[in-house]
Amino acid sequence: MKYNTETPRHILEEYILRINSRWRQLNELLLGVIADGIKYLFYVNAGGCVAVLTFLGTSDSIRQHTWPWWVLGIFFLGLVLVGFLNLFRYITIESLQTNWQQNVDEFYKGELDFDVMTAKDNEEVEKSYWIVWFAYLAFACFIGGGVVGLCNFNKLIKGQEMNQQSALSQQKDQEEKRHIPKQEPIPPAPQPAKK
Repeated sequence: MKYNTETPRHILEEYILRINSRWRQLNELLLGVIADGIKYLFYVNAGGCVAVLTFLGTSDSIRQHTWPWWVLGIFFLGLVLVGFLNLFRYITIESLQTNWQQNVDEFYKGELDFDVMTAKDNEEVEKSYWIVWFAYLAFACFIGGGVVGLCNFNKLIKGQEMNQQSALSQQKDQEEKRHIPKQEPIPPAPQPAKK
């Protein structure tokens, strides 16, 4: 049955009850996913920072390269963006709650129509969608840090393999230069045959 003015009141109340119940369920799911996503962004960027710091601590030669520091900076920027995401979420929710309370007070005083009250709230919610960009940028930092690290780590590994091959080749050349050929043993003189 479609919604219209002729819908019986008891059926309309049941529809509204189901709509509100479903809305609450979806809203709780959405809030859970958002919270999990923010935790994920925090953990992956923090884990990236810890991994790079550990990698930098392995040797002086690693610290001489600039790319590990860039990777560390990218992961750290991701952490800062997650911090701003949480800060602006708090500020926005506090603002939405304050505005909602003011609008509800005006509604109960008879100064504001219900439809106007909900429209004002919807406007405020729509103004806050920019906050999601902090999450996108934090995830981009994780991806970017990983790509920069992986590409340069592969170069480092290939460079080490080439250095090892070069060192082995140089060592072999030096051994060949120092090598004094062994004299062949002198065979014993032939003996006459015994009769």
